[in-house]
Amino acid sequence: DLLDSDDYYQFEGGAAAAVATLQGQDRPVYHNDHSRPERPVIRTLEEEIGRVVRSRVVNPKWIEGVKRHGYKGAFEMAATVDYLFAFAATTGAVKHTASLSGAECGCQAEVGSASAMAAGALCAAMGGNPKKVENAAEIALEHHLGMTCDPIKGLVQVPCIERNGLGAIKAVSAASLSLRGDGHHLVSLDACIKTMKETGADMSHKYKETSLGGLAVNVPDC
Repeated sequence: DLLDSDDYYQFEGGAAAAVATLQGQDRPVYHNDHSRPERPVIRTLEEEIGRVVRSRVVNPKWIEGVKRHGYKGAFEMAATVDYLFAFAATTGAVKHTASLSGAECGCQAEVGSASAMAAGALCAAMGGNPKKVENAAEIALEHHLGMTCDPIKGLVQVPCIERNGLGAIKAVSAASLSLRGDGHHLVSLDACIKTMKETGADMSHKYKETSLGGLAVNVPDC
């Protein structure tokens, strides 16, 4: 799969970055799946990455399998994350659905996304199936929706550090809740991510890392 080798992001990601630089805008990237030559499938790069993440990267069976191989298994895990990051850096495919930036969508994007990823990873590591992993990530993200980014004095010490700490607690709670369920849930992760993007678009710029609103203006300088 395309997260199993650095060749994919070097060629696909490099070409996408070059086109975006020369033309001044991103262009869609497609991935051709010829694993079954008689029935080739063409997907967008975002769809293909999502398919690989769901089927392998967060698959408890794959995680348990590579863990049995000691340092080599750890290398495979680290390499997969590296290749995922490379695609994010060269094509933006990993984040285009919404955002990971507080300057774009507030702290719901930064703390919420981190909490969701941690919840999904913890659920997978504890034996959750893909449905439960998605549920854990959705629970964590849902309970960060609407969170603003209003750093006091423009610094990340307050309230950001505490928010990240509580985000970690929410991640553990979300994984625990999901593991005790059957994986079925009312709100999908995709719907939650879409909501986060729309909420961020509606959010005033005062609450997006500018320190022009919220705690940043209501806590007096000492």
